[in-house]
Amino acid sequence: MCIEIPRAHEVSITAKMTVSEGQPTLSVDPEASLRVELLGTIAGAQFDIDNAIAELAGSGADVSALTNQRQSLQQLQKQVGTASLTKLAGLRAEIAGAVAMTQTLAEQGRAIATTAGQAAAEALATASANSRAQVTSIMRDMHRFDAYLDFASTEDEAAYRKHEAERLAYINAQHAKGTAEGNLNAAGATVAQLADAEAHGAGNSPEFKQRRRELVESTIALRNQMQAKGQSTREFDQRLEADLRRIAEAKGHSDPIAVTASETQNRTLRKPELSNPPKPQVNSENANQTSPLSIGESDELSEVMAALRSAGVQPTPSSVTASTARCVPTSQRAGVECAVRS
Repeated sequence: MCIEIPRAHEVSITAKMTVSEGQPTLSVDPEASLRVELLGTIAGAQFDIDNAIAELAGSGADVSALTNQRQSLQQLQKQVGTASLTKLAGLRAEIAGAVAMTQTLAEQGRAIATTAGQAAAEALATASANSRAQVTSIMRDMHRFDAYLDFASTEDEAAYRKHEAERLAYINAQHAKGTAEGNLNAAGATVAQLADAEAHGAGNSPEFKQRRRELVESTIALRNQMQAKGQSTREFDQRLEADLRRIAEAKGHSDPIAVTASETQNRTLRKPELSNPPKPQVNSENANQTSPLSIGESDELSEVMAALRSAGVQPTPSSVTASTARCVPTSQRAGVECAVRS
């Protein structure tokens, strides 16, 4: 027997939700909602402009336009915090305009930062190459000053040649790094080599002062560019101070005069003034470098130190010793060519 089951009919049910007695209803405050919306819009613009300021400041460019816009946003933020619903509605258009202006300024700032960063990198590379060329040229030509050297004894000459060989080994090792820091360190050793040569009579050569001036200027230019990029010059500062101190003491200056940076800058240098260096970024290793060394007004080394001090070379007193790298001269004069040994 077959039983036929009727097909179920589709039933549409409509439910009506009600609120039980005593249960609070959810209400929306138009003023609070609008306030939150506007504050969020301002906060987004502030985040955008803060990032742009950081990028632009890192390049050393002017950030005044961006900081002024940030202050304008802060003022709008304060107004929104206390405004009534009517005032909030009126502020909406003003905030939209401020956000648009912020976006434009932020984009312009980033573009400037990118351009400035590229220019700074190119300036550092140029200064590094110029310094390296100066060092290479001077160390190659050191033999030209040999005829003017005057030693107090054979021991004095042996000590001079030993330090010359050590410096050349250090220069070779630093140049091998292929970095701006390595080139600056090599330049510092070359400055010390010229100071040592001058202390032994090389200053009587007609070309000596011109060569020294070119070296010092290229060295200062590289150091300024490195500090502008926030790079450390600590090794250069400390080694140069230690080397010049040893030269001064060897000449009988057992108590070299220590002067402050301001006293040094007040001196009248006997050389053309250097161009204004770029504003340096703060670097923890470059900061708080005090008690610079000066050899004394009457000493021939003072001109070198005065030029370096005027550029801000203020090394921290250090017990850094001369390079211990071994250098094997290929001729009787150690400065002609030198091989670095580990």
